[in-house]
Amino acid sequence: MNIALPAFLLIIAIAPGYLFLSSFNRKESTTLSPKPFDVFSAQALIYAALLHLGVLTGIYVLGYKIDYTVLLKILTGMELINSDLTLLKGQFQQLGIYHVGVSSLGYGLGKVCQFVRFKTNPYKESRYAYNLPWYYELRGKISAIKKADIIKVACTVQAGDQTYIYYGFLDAFYLTPQGELDRIVLEEAMRRPLVADGEPVSISSGNILLDQTKPTGPFESDELCLNLEDLDESEVQQDIESSHDHRFYQIKGDRLMLKYQDISSLNIEFISFRQ
Repeated sequence: MNIALPAFLLIIAIAPGYLFLSSFNRKESTTLSPKPFDVFSAQALIYAALLHLGVLTGIYVLGYKIDYTVLLKILTGMELINSDLTLLKGQFQQLGIYHVGVSSLGYGLGKVCQFVRFKTNPYKESRYAYNLPWYYELRGKISAIKKADIIKVACTVQAGDQTYIYYGFLDAFYLTPQGELDRIVLEEAMRRPLVADGEPVSISSGNILLDQTKPTGPFESDELCLNLEDLDESEVQQDIESSHDHRFYQIKGDRLMLKYQDISSLNIEFISFRQ
């Protein structure tokens, strides 16, 4: 018991540091930390020492005196006498409250520091941004200039012998435990065969000719040659929308989930609302 007690006490003492790091760090991978264990433990030890120092200082300022004699005996492996055991038994509840309080402080302080870091470094290009490539890309938080309120996604998916283009608003995304993209969820999803990308689209209103030398759709911009004589804007808009519906097929359902392993290419379109 004299051998195991110092190690047990040391683990309890370092626990607030681990809680602080686990709540402060943000990563896309949920597996073990890529940092060497000794580096992570050293960081936890430093933060735990700072937390204990702050709390003990506050206790001393409030006028409470702390006797470290029994603590030093336990850490050095010295044999405890009956008076020491009696003292520990009488203060067991206070020691438990102290440990719970310091651990809660470490976890809460880590969350606060994480919030402050996100608030002061909101974009992928921020100086102290977290290493979260999928988070920043699929939330439209690249930089102060390149950001999005809504994200539209176009992706190609192989289904049998056909390749389809799926198009819709990005609603959510999920990651694997290794931090890789697992699946995306689209709203108002549409699709069409990729071979239909180069098919001509007829527009009857006015004299509007669609450049058929390039594929059209979300992957390439449509090039329109306009003749403004006798051009009715409402009719042209209606024809464009009908041609868009002709090329794309609406998918019934509220949310479409696509596995990332089935996606061969992914195009992201950022849409921002100007204030």
